Amino acid sequence: MSEDSTILHIDGLSVEYHTRHGSARALNNITFSLAEQEIFGLVGESGSGKSTTAKTILQILPEAAEIEGGRILFKEEDLLTLDEKEINRDYRGNEISMVIQNPQNALNPVFTVKEQLLDVMKHNKGYQAMNKKQMTERAVEMLAEMGIAEAESRIGEYPHQFSGGMKQRVMLAMAFICNPSLLLADEPTTALDVTIEAQILQLLRNSVDKFNTSVLYITHDLSVIKEVTDRTAVMYAGNIVEIAPTEEIFSEPGHPYTRGLIRCIPGSSERDKILPTIPGRVASLTDLPPGCNFYDRCEHGQKVCQKKQPQLEQADDGHYVACFRYEYLSSEVKQQ
Repeated sequence: MSEDSTILHIDGLSVEYHTRHGSARALNNITFSLAEQEIFGLVGESGSGKSTTAKTILQILPEAAEIEGGRILFKEEDLLTLDEKEINRDYRGNEISMVIQNPQNALNPVFTVKEQLLDVMKHNKGYQAMNKKQMTERAVEMLAEMGIAEAESRIGEYPHQFSGGMKQRVMLAMAFICNPSLLLADEPTTALDVTIEAQILQLLRNSVDKFNTSVLYITHDLSVIKEVTDRTAVMYAGNIVEIAPTEEIFSEPGHPYTRGLIRCIPGSSERDKILPTIPGRVASLTDLPPGCNFYDRCEHGQKVCQKKQPQLEQADDGHYVACFRYEYLSSEVKQQ
């Protein structure tokens, strides 16, 4: 990925949540870049910092959260230097859209789909010259493009009249109707059955190509990552432990946590008769151990891992790993 193609660059971002149990470092000095028209995956267990990353980009963090440092460069503009008015006017819903896991929580049950689509369009400069009839026609077109049959009649219906998969299509229509440069997709298919999930993923990929949009795709499901993303970052306890082209994540995983996640995929080539698990649980973010946060769950840990936090280092072209034992693990993978 060349620097000229970079649309989003997160540099040294750190975020803490202040709770009654103490301060929790949700993001610890994370750095990664996203290219134009790229689908970039963030994968990890619950609590690893994936959703916090997306919320920080849009600056919709809860009051208990505090950004401790770093930059979020979107088209070379540091979003963290902008005030609420500037972010809301120029970026949220316009340049940057978001689709969340449960559309039922995002769609207002007392307004029709038409009212909610038009409300999004009213705040976009590209639609300010249109009258209501023209905007409605464009909204109908967008619903049809997202695979909603009889869109002209269904646009006047309420969210409860749509199935889960149809609601997510409505959410994608709302996300793409302003032709955003960046889409934050936070577990958008988790609540859907497998067949509908496959349809939504294909629709997302087609929409990326059509609207020239980049996507930050957040999920805990590695099978989805393999299906839809170009590159992937693996997160653990607020840290990025590996970044690589998605094919390499699966063919040459460098971090023991990544390897553990892949072994746990049902039907994977590394699966034993009994589905493997990663022993232990994610360390408490309010009481992180010294050294590598994964040490207590790692079968390859050594003394150095207890004392120092490994940093991302380039293992291969475009492949970065934060592990002191990467070279040993890499040779082990190649021998398999």
